[in-house]
Amino acid sequence: QASQVAQKNINLKVLSNLDVAVPPITEQDKFLSFVQQVDKSKVAVQKSLEETQTLFDSLMQKYFG
Repeated sequence: QASQVAQKNINLKVLSNLDVAVPPITEQDKFLSFVQQVDKSKVAVQKSLEETQTLFDSLMQKYFG
């Protein structure tokens, strides 16, 4: 629902009339759980990468330092 002239600001009156699809709370909870698991995995992977880099740096120092 755009007016004939593009506007920089969004009109709250126009937005308040729009329907927004909202999934059932059970689906929202499943999504939340999935996102939390992904976040935990990202933290674990980052920690592993940091440990691997530390080991690599140590080996490089030992053999080439």
